Amino acid sequence: MVWLFGWDVLGRMAVAMLVGALIGVEREVRDHPAGLRTHTTVALGAAVFGVISTTGFDAALGRGSSIQCCVRPTPGGSAGNQTTGGRDA
Repeated sequence: MVWLFGWDVLGRMAVAMLVGALIGVEREVRDHPAGLRTHTTVALGAAVFGVISTTGFDAALGRGSSIQCCVRPTPGGSAGNQTTGGRDA
């Protein structure tokens, strides 16, 4: 599987880190326990999970091949169910 980081993926990561950092700075200014590092890391992790669950399965599922005529996989749903512990139908 060839994983290419495009500008859209890097842009999503940067925006997530920026928003997480803004929330973290605001919390540090108000002297709350979870601050800049915590919120930046959580926001980046959520962005990585979102990108992987929406685009990370394309090569593994054979996008553009003949398998698409017979099978309709939902990788985003699968990743979401694995995260919450739900059953994958």
